[in-house]
Amino acid sequence: EQVEERLGKRLEPARPYAFTSRSDLYGWAKTDDSLWHCGCLVPIGRVKDHWRTGLAKIAELLKGGGGFRMTCNQQVLVTDIPEAKKAAVQKLLDEYKIAHTPETTVSGMRRNMVACVALPTCPLAFAEAERYLPTLVERLESVLERCGLRDQDIVIRMTGCPNSCGRPSMAEIGFIGKAPGTYNMYLGG
Repeated sequence: EQVEERLGKRLEPARPYAFTSRSDLYGWAKTDDSLWHCGCLVPIGRVKDHWRTGLAKIAELLKGGGGFRMTCNQQVLVTDIPEAKKAAVQKLLDEYKIAHTPETTVSGMRRNMVACVALPTCPLAFAEAERYLPTLVERLESVLERCGLRDQDIVIRMTGCPNSCGRPSMAEIGFIGKAPGTYNMYLGG
């Protein structure tokens, strides 16, 4: 009531909504304004090599409209793409092999891995995080494959110190660095 009073108008009744996923959007989604949005995987939040070139070309294509948004899970959304430019953006995504579908993002765990920069960048870090987590996930993917869980969205996060910039307490599997090569592991999030 107070919000409506301050706005000076009545709000629509609440619409039903349910959270169906904890992960980011991958692939294409169209919103009510008829614009397209595409979620892309950026492993550990680092845009490198050919992906950097591909995203730069997409930015040139969308100049004057569209944009990029970083997610809280270190991924990127290419947003506000008009229908007329969607095919051209898709062509660039394919040409530069920018992972943006469940098939191209390798595994559910890789899609959901987050790490802080840790050693050697952060002066507070006791252990590796950003540089080691992809190696750990690669090792775990073979186990997930054997168990039939490779495509399940499993959130794994690693941080190099107890400050927890990688938010490991929010993950199903979390690691907090205690010393070089030593971590506390937390399960359940």
